[in-house]
Amino acid sequence: RARRLAENAEIIVLDRGDYASFANCGLPYYLSAEITDVADLLIQTPASLAAALNLDVRLRHDVTALDPNTKTLTIQTDSGVQQLTYDHLILSPGARAARPPIAGLDHDRVRPLRTINDVEYLSNLLDDGARRAVVLGSGFIGLEAAEALAMRGLKVTLVELASQVLPSIEPELAQLLHQELETLDIRVLTGVGAEQVLDSPNNSHPVAVQLNTGEQLPADLVVLATGITPDTEVFAAAGAQTERGYLSTDQFGRTNLPDVWAVGDAVLSTDLITKARRPIALAGPANRAGRIVAENIINRESQRELPELVGTAIVRVGDLTAASTGASRQALAAASIPFTTVHLHPKDHAGYFPGSTSIHLVAHFHQETGRLLGASAVGQK
Repeated sequence: RARRLAENAEIIVLDRGDYASFANCGLPYYLSAEITDVADLLIQTPASLAAALNLDVRLRHDVTALDPNTKTLTIQTDSGVQQLTYDHLILSPGARAARPPIAGLDHDRVRPLRTINDVEYLSNLLDDGARRAVVLGSGFIGLEAAEALAMRGLKVTLVELASQVLPSIEPELAQLLHQELETLDIRVLTGVGAEQVLDSPNNSHPVAVQLNTGEQLPADLVVLATGITPDTEVFAAAGAQTERGYLSTDQFGRTNLPDVWAVGDAVLSTDLITKARRPIALAGPANRAGRIVAENIINRESQRELPELVGTAIVRVGDLTAASTGASRQALAAASIPFTTVHLHPKDHAGYFPGSTSIHLVAHFHQETGRLLGASAVGQK
């Protein structure tokens, strides 16, 4: 967006990883072999971005320090340490896999599913004959990882500390997903925590997950999908204000540091319904925020505010699809918003035409105004 508004601006993009742009939402479907060529996940390269938009994209450039007084970055590269100055700096460091207090997460059979490198590592374990897997966490990534591994023929156990799978969705709908996972021959353990990952006493599988129930789960691989944590320590050390580890910004995307802006999974957004400041780690809002911040940097006279968000998300689980948008019961109660919940079971198309199936829909409305506050749904189509 900055390039479209400023043809002559010098735009440099620093990324510590090996890829400029990849479809992270597609990673589970490469693991399941529904996508067979990892190259299909690569959207742009430094060369294509340079040719199309004259962007200077530098991979394997890890920012290790920021001096906001001199507007200087310190960068670790393959060829050594470099310094780089800026007029405006946009921080989009994203997040990394959260590491709960479980011993042994550094075991070489434990891996998150966030990058091309992660999915290639896990795929290599499958190619080497992995037959049994444990997935820790049943959020969106955990569900997709469990399904993908089951599709590859592995015996999968899904471990969730909360009382239900997909904790962000309403409990009565989560039960439908629980049943669907079991239909896929995935063992689902809710209300159960992992305490340790250790070398397995069972010689046929190299690793085991020790649960707080006393049970040990032997496995060939463990997928860590227990959420994310913002990757902001370098910038907090430079004086960037944070809240719960997330970068704090104003309504225009500015941090408290001069000419430093922030967008994406590392920032807090304002919830449209509850007005709470919370992380919403989704691609659509990150993309929109990046475009608006670019406009605010280039167009000094006219500043656009970042939109408040509803956090719409969709996930496939077997033959079902689950989706949610807006506020949940829990969020509405926490915000002291009076609401009424309605359960609906509409058909996915007109009932007179054959083949329709029911959508299980839970919707919340403001008790006084009737305003729609949030909805969750599970259905086949």
